[in-house]
Amino acid sequence: HICHVSKIQSADLIRSAKKKKLNITCEVTPHHLFSYDNDYKVNPPIGSKQDNEALIQAVKDGTIDILATDHAPHSKEDKLKGSPGISNIETAFCMYMKVFADNNIPLKRFCEMSSYMPARLIGLDIGLIQAGYDADLILADIENLHKIDSNAFISKSGNTPFDNYTARGRILKTFIKGELKYDIGQTIL
Repeated sequence: HICHVSKIQSADLIRSAKKKKLNITCEVTPHHLFSYDNDYKVNPPIGSKQDNEALIQAVKDGTIDILATDHAPHSKEDKLKGSPGISNIETAFCMYMKVFADNNIPLKRFCEMSSYMPARLIGLDIGLIQAGYDADLILADIENLHKIDSNAFISKSGNTPFDNYTARGRILKTFIKGELKYDIGQTIL
């Protein structure tokens, strides 16, 4: 499994390996699909427009299997010291929704890549809505356009270069094993 695919060359090598029927999987992060030519310090670095376009094509054609978050909520002090990382837990969904909508990638593909494929990869019977599976679900407004606001993050940190960028979609509720755990800005214990 290859994490954080970020370059044209990586996508091409993975596509070639899959054509040869090698047992290989990979994932991409929101910031590598959502952005390009951005020098915000993450590892691996955010690529060029050509890298970004190649990654989007790799999502479309099935080369990339999984959508990850790469959530790394470093403090302002750590970021100033050069720590690579980005807070993505609050923005991954809306960044992916914008990329998928802007590139006419079906919502079904998003669901496969964000729940079904990761579960299948690690051998868990989750990630589908069917009898016998845990009711791990979100309720989302996928049409909602809004500006990213790191001041509203509830994570440990708000380190992101995407403040005031337009994103799409908002998670309204989260259910874990059928129990409501998040309700539009509230964590329910």
